[in-house]
Amino acid sequence: MLSRKTLPEIGQGGNIEIPDEKLFSLPEKVIQFGSGALLRALPDYYIDKANKAGIFNGRIVVVQSTQSFGEKIFRDQDCLYTLILRGTQIDKLVEKRIINSSISRVISALTNWNEVIKCAANKDLRIIVSNTTERGLEMDLEEISQKPPKSFPAKLTSFLFERFKYFDGSYESGMIIIPTELIVDNGVRLKEMVLKISDHNRLGDGFRQWIIENNFFCNYCDDLLTTAEMYGLWAIESTDARVHEALQFACGDGILISEQIEKYRELKLRILNGGHSFCCGLALLLGYDTVKEALNNEEMGGFVRRLLIKEAAATLESDLISSKEAIEFARKVVDRFENPFLDHLWTSIANQYISKVVIRCIPMFVSYYNKYSGPPDDMIFGFASFIYYVITSRNTACGHAPFLYEVFDTGKLSDSLALLLSDSKLWKADLDALPGFRDRVQDLIESFISNGVQDTFRQYLYNTRHHSST
Repeated sequence: MLSRKTLPEIGQGGNIEIPDEKLFSLPEKVIQFGSGALLRALPDYYIDKANKAGIFNGRIVVVQSTQSFGEKIFRDQDCLYTLILRGTQIDKLVEKRIINSSISRVISALTNWNEVIKCAANKDLRIIVSNTTERGLEMDLEEISQKPPKSFPAKLTSFLFERFKYFDGSYESGMIIIPTELIVDNGVRLKEMVLKISDHNRLGDGFRQWIIENNFFCNYCDDLLTTAEMYGLWAIESTDARVHEALQFACGDGILISEQIEKYRELKLRILNGGHSFCCGLALLLGYDTVKEALNNEEMGGFVRRLLIKEAAATLESDLISSKEAIEFARKVVDRFENPFLDHLWTSIANQYISKVVIRCIPMFVSYYNKYSGPPDDMIFGFASFIYYVITSRNTACGHAPFLYEVFDTGKLSDSLALLLSDSKLWKADLDALPGFRDRVQDLIESFISNGVQDTFRQYLYNTRHHSST
């Protein structure tokens, strides 16, 4: 079993990174609510990496609110765990095995809340990280005198109030709070909840002022990261110098502190998520089960690369996102799609397919037409494939669009498309007003019907071969 005692023996294998003994004596600088895979693969990974580089020099005390990973499991392994990173880098398969020593101890909030509260008196503690799922950031006005309070925002309020009292509301005792729950403006929302719970519990104006002026609730954005992948992007939003000073582990590839993280959300939504949606219908029509299977096919792989790097990236060029940033991100997404260690099912991507296309893809059409006054060929092919997949598969998991399921008539294709594409209520835009859009979609669907999807796809690639993939 993995433990401090067995590290020397494990290290003899030479194919794994093991921690130096001196790392176990570092002070606790982070309190982390949650111990799930995202936290162990993201912040805990970066903190461990910084500790081994002699930069951050601090460990994490973990608070568990559930029994999913009990204290005993961590205790038996001296809070050590192995992180396996797998993926592709510059077209090469890479695998790294790292023994992470960033966690010092694990405390159960359910059975040992008093020990959690004691951590509030630790002057070295500067950072709070959380991942309690999106549901964990729901508002629940409750009494923080409970041991423990039920909701995470109430637990956090209780912890911060204890720290406020112990350090008499000093400027230096303020905390940097980084929620990683995957909702927009998570830091802003969590701060609002803490203030409302404070008011509900009548904790006083002094505490409220200390929360507002001396604590920093940072928005967080996660682009690309999955537990088993080689890279991710952890973007933390803050303008304050104290945050930069305290988060010394945010100094390497894949992690950054920025005044504005909106561009990272936009890159992810359009290129990563939008790329999935543009290619999903075609991949399913061609019989591919997983993303990596589709990317391994020369024709499909070339189409995906071209769509992302040539067209999708081009829609994002603006004052906020440079062409170079968009193309670089698109290349990383292609690497992610090609990861042979991930089995990402197209059928999973097709869940709520219609609403995903509306949110992710339609704005890209509008942007492309506005920028280049012409149609994006590959994205239109992807959209036509999406329409054809939905009307032929009758897969109700794709979401609710009665016209597509009940009214759309391939025998009256032109009239059906005219009605469908002009439905601004559905698409949040009049697609029929985009020059040449309906004609191109109609030509493709007619070819799907008469020639089959595979032959249509191959002919399309032949006709557009001058658009060389990158």
